[in-house]
This record gives sequence, structure tokens and C-alpha cells, in this order.
Amino acid sequence: MIITGRDMSMVRGDSEAFYVTMRDNTSEGNIIPFEEGDTVYFTVREEPEDEIAALEIVVTDFINGEAYIEIAPEATKLLKTMTYTYDVRRVDKAGRVRTIVAHKLPNYPPTQFFLLPEVSRHG
Repeated sequence: MIITGRDMSMVRGDSEAFYVTMRDNTSEGNIIPFEEGDTVYFTVREEPEDEIAALEIVVTDFINGEAYIEIAPEATKLLKTMTYTYDVRRVDKAGRVRTIVAHKLPNYPPTQFFLLPEVSRHG
């Protein structure tokens, strides 16, 4: 996987993983650890308005306060190779929602998730 700014690229059918942290809005950008009872959603859609997600990974167990997002080969094996959009959200135990990586923010381009074609088809 390649992460450039807010964009992500991966080859369809590969195994990939990355950590997500949440930071406050101070100039220091202090880390706010995920806690027991939190749920983190990594969601990929063809278009933000689509009802059905192409890929959604839900994390409820955290490592040192971080969410470990693991994408198994089967999760992308049957998806179209194309440019998708994605976001990351946290829902805390009280039901409050915070979008950590937003699809669209003022002065920022949309977040893109590039699913690239594989050449070798093993496994």
C-alpha cells in the first residue's frame, strides 16, 4: 500500500494493513487514544452517496490506542479496479461520531482510494 497525503493505493487482492490514530485540533496535534467501547470504521465507496460500501472494515480492539486496519486479499479480490473514495470514522461508547479522515474538507481535495489491477493471480 502506498499512502500519499490523504490518498491510498493498493493492488487488488493484496494483503495490506495500516494504523489509524486520532489527534486533537491543537497546534501540537496531541494523540487521542481509542478506548474500549469505541468503534472505528474504514469505509470505501465508488461514490460518497452510494448506499452500499465496496469495502468496510470495522475495528473494536485497539493496539496502544491505535486502530489497526487490516485488508485481507478476499476483501478486494472481486472489486473493480478504479478510483474510489474513503473515510474513517469513530463512534465512541456514548454514540458520538467523529470523522477522522473526511472525504471532503474545505481547501482539501477528496480522499481517494486507488485499487490497482494485479498482473499475477496467485492465491
